[in-house]
Amino acid sequence: MRYDNTRISYTNYDLDNSNKSTVDLVIPTRYTNPLFNYSVFSVGLYTTEFSDTYQSIASKLYNDASQWWKIADLNPEYDPLDYLDALPDNITLKVIITE
Repeated sequence: MRYDNTRISYTNYDLDNSNKSTVDLVIPTRYTNPLFNYSVFSVGLYTTEFSDTYQSIASKLYNDASQWWKIADLNPEYDPLDYLDALPDNITLKVIITE
């Protein structure tokens, strides 16, 4: 299996234009057979809430807490070993929404 990446920027503006935040997204693309068949991961954004962990987010999004590593892999800036108790509040994480 081969992996490639596509990089895009997502900019979020407040309604009154007082605040702007930009998130760079790296969308992993998985090719099972580069010549004939490929599948693309669709990536969405999730804003953390109080006491969210990778496991609790995976449970909400995928109904399976053991899939936490999918979220962690897309967000290497938030090492799971550094955030065992909870992730910071109100951060934007990249998450897989389809596979």
